Amino acid sequence: MYTCQLCQGVYEAADVLRCPDGCAGAAVCQGCAQEFGCAVRCDCGKLLDGADGAAGATGAAPLRCTVCCEDFSGEDYGAGRLFACPRGCNDEVMCRGCFSGYRAGWFPCSRCEEVLTDCHGAPATVVREDRFVGMAAPPGPGRQQQGMQCYAAAVATACAWALGVDLTTDEAMHLYLMSDQAARDGDTVDAYRAAYLTATELVVAGAGVARVHEAMRKRVEGGEAALRAAVNAYGCPVFPEGTAHFYVPRLSGDHIEQALAQGCVVMMGIGLHWIVVHGCEVDAAGRVVAVHTYNPSRRNYGPDLWLAAHEGAFEGYVVGRSSL
Repeated sequence: MYTCQLCQGVYEAADVLRCPDGCAGAAVCQGCAQEFGCAVRCDCGKLLDGADGAAGATGAAPLRCTVCCEDFSGEDYGAGRLFACPRGCNDEVMCRGCFSGYRAGWFPCSRCEEVLTDCHGAPATVVREDRFVGMAAPPGPGRQQQGMQCYAAAVATACAWALGVDLTTDEAMHLYLMSDQAARDGDTVDAYRAAYLTATELVVAGAGVARVHEAMRKRVEGGEAALRAAVNAYGCPVFPEGTAHFYVPRLSGDHIEQALAQGCVVMMGIGLHWIVVHGCEVDAAGRVVAVHTYNPSRRNYGPDLWLAAHEGAFEGYVVGRSSL
């Protein structure tokens, strides 16, 4: 008898897929295999097999490319026409045609961040033919967002990467909440400011934002609610005093390339959401064709195509210089 590692049900040997190398505990029932499709693998990387040695992809539900939404079969996967998550996150599948259009060297699963692979375990990679500008690898991790703090996480990340300024997401949020720009946002800002002021009187002089926030949560009546409301409210970027930056109302590929070439990073506002651009790819004609970004809401890094329709469509900040 075998226990399915996904649903924890107990099954006969004929009803499960197992690791061909016999790894202990690596078993998935046929029902879960149908749900997760052909990307069900053992932790050792081998595709789980049926009792008769057939690959577990046989008869699996269609695998839909997350980009073009076309359905593919297990046979397509076996023929090398698909990339899938090696951990079996079946909602992250990409066909070779769509992957080649991303003009990027890799593509991570959005659920577990493992690089997508083909049926032989080879990662989804292409040779970059375009010129890369900027930071191929950011100098540190991106700051994390809670609630609606994307604007603050982007400010903190950009300041750290471009200028080496040690700033947390909460500190960047506090800069906004205490600024003139926040004054028009009403009750949420007023409640935060009142609770913060009360908390500063309960801690040592000069205590940092983290220490004051702790006092707000634990020692100020209504302080925790005020802080929670602030975290879950919209805001806009405000930078520490003296930080070199400037606003660009309509970002172009040229703005991005020039900024990155001079060691800056670019914050890009897409609707109400902020991300950080740390690199871009430029084709032989001198056009930006892809941007490499950090998204604080998903806490992941990824390349995105830069299309003609994107020119001038987004606002942004260049961080690291006061002008180009």
